[in-house]
Amino acid sequence: MDGSYRFSPMLRYRTNCDDGSRAVWNAEDVIVIKAISLVLTEYLKPKLSKQCTHLSGNGGIQAAITSSRKFVQNNTFFFKTDIASFYSSINHDILCNMLANLIDDKALLSLIYQTIRRTESLDGYVNIIRLGIPLGSPLSPLLAGVFLLPIDKLMVTTNYIRFMDDYVFFTNS
Repeated sequence: MDGSYRFSPMLRYRTNCDDGSRAVWNAEDVIVIKAISLVLTEYLKPKLSKQCTHLSGNGGIQAAITSSRKFVQNNTFFFKTDIASFYSSINHDILCNMLANLIDDKALLSLIYQTIRRTESLDGYVNIIRLGIPLGSPLSPLLAGVFLLPIDKLMVTTNYIRFMDDYVFFTNS
């Protein structure tokens, strides 16, 4: 990987979805993004919280439910919260700085940055995306895990479970 690969603009299509459209990568870009996510998953796994159950290898929704049942048995109270519009509100500069502190490979970082600071095309108009990460990308759960790492580190002595941006905290007081 020499860092020379360049992603095409995502193509935005009008749909009947909530916001009226969806953006998708071209087929070649999807393969590159999947390869990056496979490499990055193994590299970042030891650096991300095991309480982050949505990440590959951390048990998924079933692990979140099983852990929650155990915590409920040993705690009197719980608090559930999620971050409103989390994926669409992630700050690119903050995320890129966090990634630079975790990953030494400049070519890999360049590819990841391109998926974050992407362009989208709709009806011949190209839009530079300055905020948020794309939904449906295999990289997005990892990027979300990195972005919420400071919160996970603060909660290390707390009984909690996280699935994506949904947190459930358990306590006796």
